Amino acid sequence: MISIKNLSFNYGKQVIFDQLNLDIPSNSFVSIIGPNGCGKSTLLKLIGRDLNYKQGKIEIEGKSLCDYSTKDYSKLIAFNRQQVMGLFPFTCLDYLLMGRRPYHEQFEDYDTDDLQLVESVLKMTDTTSFIEKKLNEISGGELQRINLAKIFIQDTPIMLLDESFSAMDIYHTIESLQMLKSKVTNNKSVICVMHDLNLVYQYSDFVILLKNGKVHTTGAPTEVLSEYTIKEVYGINVEYIKNKGFIFRGGRNEENSITGMG
Repeated sequence: MISIKNLSFNYGKQVIFDQLNLDIPSNSFVSIIGPNGCGKSTLLKLIGRDLNYKQGKIEIEGKSLCDYSTKDYSKLIAFNRQQVMGLFPFTCLDYLLMGRRPYHEQFEDYDTDDLQLVESVLKMTDTTSFIEKKLNEISGGELQRINLAKIFIQDTPIMLLDESFSAMDIYHTIESLQMLKSKVTNNKSVICVMHDLNLVYQYSDFVILLKNGKVHTTGAPTEVLSEYTIKEVYGINVEYIKNKGFIFRGGRNEENSITGMG
């Protein structure tokens, strides 16, 4: 379990979290949702050690986040970031193999087991056809699929994903979610920032709804995602139709509009 206690964080004078308390269960597909600017990505970056906090504590399985060595942490958590900054002209294959670095000493070469794992993940993620291309030569959706393959290759107990399907087509989005869900059944933890509430409802075991840097509600999708709560947090009117999901019924001035939520 990831336990967050009295966590405070700000960007300059902008307060994002003030005494945040949250428990994130293990071996679950956890979705973090909420309006833009509520702190979803910041929370992942804090757990992912991209950002440093000065007040509060983050513990993973009872051990403080800052007490993990870089190598041990890299064997514990894989982070699929929203953007890969500074795309160097590595081939996709070279980039994927970096997921195995935590399991080797410096300058130690990859072994047969590494290569077999990479091969199996490439087939699973349908990325074999462009592994020789460079990262800056593939599409946004292909890059997201390569990033997903990389965290599978890193093979950690906990996977963080920040809007990791935004550029994928619907086929690869569903395939990716099903692959992640299968990892959860094998005692892995997936913590994912998503915006599509229907996908959140369908695939999540546990949902964290944030609003203005605070935890509004947590629990099973059926407990968190209701017409009333969505109206309260997002300011839009929806209707839940069994076996079809949430249907958008319009915002404050759009009561007659009917479209699917996305």
